[in-house]
Amino acid sequence: MRRKAEITNPVFTDAAIPSDNIFVVISFTVRDFLDWWFVQMPVVYIGFLRRLSSVINDQLSITLLLKTFFTPWHRDKSFVGYFIGIAVRLIYLPIALLIYFSVIILSTLGVFLWIAMPMIAIILIVLTPLIR
Repeated sequence: MRRKAEITNPVFTDAAIPSDNIFVVISFTVRDFLDWWFVQMPVVYIGFLRRLSSVINDQLSITLLLKTFFTPWHRDKSFVGYFIGIAVRLIYLPIALLIYFSVIILSTLGVFLWIAMPMIAIILIVLTPLIR
């Protein structure tokens, strides 16, 4: 006699659903989706945000310029070298910091939008019949 086979589907690769009951399958699918949407993907996006922060910081040389703020321009140890070095850094650093924080804020808003998107969709679905 053949045993009741477990559901094997590529979507459920990491889980074994113990029953063929449609309600069990639907509840598992909903739980799996919610776990993926609200837990797994925000963790991925936060890791991406950390990496993005590091890359932008490296590309704009923000920490390097802050560490070497009082060093002369091209190692010219005269008054002019110090003046030009500090003046160039005073002009460049605010622009670099504005770019850095703009990208980080937009990426963070993207993560929050990802989390809020299902709730926004539900609200819009509920409000659509009321608009007419």
